[in-house]
Amino acid sequence: MKMPKDFSIDNFKTIHFVGIGGIGLSRLAKYFHHYGKKISGSDMEKSEITAELSELGIKLYFVHNATNVPTDADLLVYSEAIPEDNPERKEARNRKIEEMSQFDLLGKITQYHETIAIAGTNGKSTTTAMIGLILEKAGFDPTVFIGSKVGAWKGNLRIGKGNLFVIEADELNRQFLGLYPNAVVVTNIEMDHMDYYKDLNDVKSAFSEFIKKVSDQGKIIYNCDDSVSREVLEHIHHPNEISYGKDSEDVKLKKTQVIEKLQKFEVKFKGSKKTEEFELQVPGEFNVQNALAAITATKAYNVPMNVIFETLKKYRGIWRRFEVLGKVGTTTVVSDYAHHPSSIAVTVKAAREFYRDSKILLVFQPHQKKRTKLLLDDLVASLAQAEADHLIITEIFDVHGREQGEDGMKGIDFFEKVSKRIPNAEYQPNLKTAYEAVKNQIGSYDLVIVMGAGDIYKVANKMINNKYEI
Repeated sequence: MKMPKDFSIDNFKTIHFVGIGGIGLSRLAKYFHHYGKKISGSDMEKSEITAELSELGIKLYFVHNATNVPTDADLLVYSEAIPEDNPERKEARNRKIEEMSQFDLLGKITQYHETIAIAGTNGKSTTTAMIGLILEKAGFDPTVFIGSKVGAWKGNLRIGKGNLFVIEADELNRQFLGLYPNAVVVTNIEMDHMDYYKDLNDVKSAFSEFIKKVSDQGKIIYNCDDSVSREVLEHIHHPNEISYGKDSEDVKLKKTQVIEKLQKFEVKFKGSKKTEEFELQVPGEFNVQNALAAITATKAYNVPMNVIFETLKKYRGIWRRFEVLGKVGTTTVVSDYAHHPSSIAVTVKAAREFYRDSKILLVFQPHQKKRTKLLLDDLVASLAQAEADHLIITEIFDVHGREQGEDGMKGIDFFEKVSKRIPNAEYQPNLKTAYEAVKNQIGSYDLVIVMGAGDIYKVANKMINNKYEI
């Protein structure tokens, strides 16, 4: 297939991706492969994602080496986790091959298209999936770049023929500033990515700069129940702001209830005398908020209400977002991405709403050493509030290229802090020992939640499929 005529870098024929196994870079590799580009890439380890890329016939290397860069490469794309002194990036500079970060490249792709960008500390992936699925059902035929996997799209990318692009916009390293959005959805704003942002004001500044990229003809959709988002928007004064939430005058969340693993909630729209009722088959008040964001965004694009309702009613979730993998005997196994303090307790609370009176085993993998140290008190408090019947803590996940210096902490140190608040906790130093611990105890619990943004999902996968390697 040919690339769209208005695509500004159509002259690039051979593209090499460094960090291709990441959820973000892999979707770009798939996109360009779809349009007939010659693709190669490198990553430090094999994964489900690299297996998907290999099946497409993409050449992969599992070591970073200058010789990986093809002789005819005319573009090198790198993940934000890849440092400047990476041998492949150095080779590109030596050979005068153009380098580009993934979001700068996404910006190049989308700048000539109507683009909806979904940003926020939590809820980005779910909201992106919901918006994309609704627009697909409504006939927009959108292209969607998501930081998770959607079953209906068989991965982290949907390629459509329409002019509308839906992008999950990551604030890490301010990378979302590479985009040119026509509409922005802000789910919430919290302190995160401590290896980059100095403080919450720094985060707010980044979001403010991002939102200001939307022209007066565009749309800003935000969660007014989130005080930080509200504060940021108060200083921008965009002419087309649309709020959603319990306190909103635009799209107001009314009554919510959980009945037999079904969430029902009512929404009142500005200018309408009646309320609309929606249903969700995924748990958690946070998912109601995500759905509310999707409702607000797609209604702004004049999607009929019945299409929104039916799509949300059929929504079953996405990869590692309270993903029910199956059962081991009578025990349900769930894989979840939660790793921020504000997400941990609410995820377990959501589980208790859908799985009432269940005994819960929580397996938690902290994310990044420095981040864990800086968020220590909040992480411990959130794990305590979760009130799991038993807690397993693993070694902290180290993100390649983002841990620098020794000013972080070790998993055993984190566990010692946790165990002072949570006596029913244990420490497992790696994935294999964590898996064995879960395997030995699983019969005593109704629900196992394997939680974290790193590679802890492999433990959950192996519980369901013993042949899965960790």
